[in-house]
Amino acid sequence: MKSIPNKVGIGEMAAILGISTKQLQNYRDAGKIRFSGKGRGALYDITEVIQDYTTIQIDKATKGYSTVKQDAQERKLEAEARLAEIKVEQLAGRLVDVAEMEAVLDKILISLRQEILSVPAKWTTQLVGKMKPEYMQKELTRLTDDLLLIGLDKAIEALNENVIEELPDDIKEDN
Repeated sequence: MKSIPNKVGIGEMAAILGISTKQLQNYRDAGKIRFSGKGRGALYDITEVIQDYTTIQIDKATKGYSTVKQDAQERKLEAEARLAEIKVEQLAGRLVDVAEMEAVLDKILISLRQEILSVPAKWTTQLVGKMKPEYMQKELTRLTDDLLLIGLDKAIEALNENVIEELPDDIKEDN
């Protein structure tokens, strides 16, 4: 029966570990693998090197896990901090729920749309018979621009104040 030697050369040790001789040299040069002797005559105690290599592999595995776990914990803390800030803003009344804001805006937009759609009918009844046709298009365009630029409230207010009554005589239709 053949006895297994306690110490082997670099080639045999690398083969036992299943790594290249270059990797084994790098571990040795970094002080992670124990050996005896110098240069090409260096010998590796199989038991010690397997222990050292196992420690290296465990460190690699746990270091990666530790980093991933730490990153996850940091992301969780950041998310919790953001959530706490949002709650503070909501309680202070500076932050509104998106669904609530959308509901309010929907109501406003529906009301605005209805007012805008009713404007031409209101203007037409006030303009017909009071203006010459060639000026009616210009006046409708001006009133529409006012509606868009000044705002719905001011345009409706101006219309309700009988702006047409204040028109110069030269553009009013003769009755």
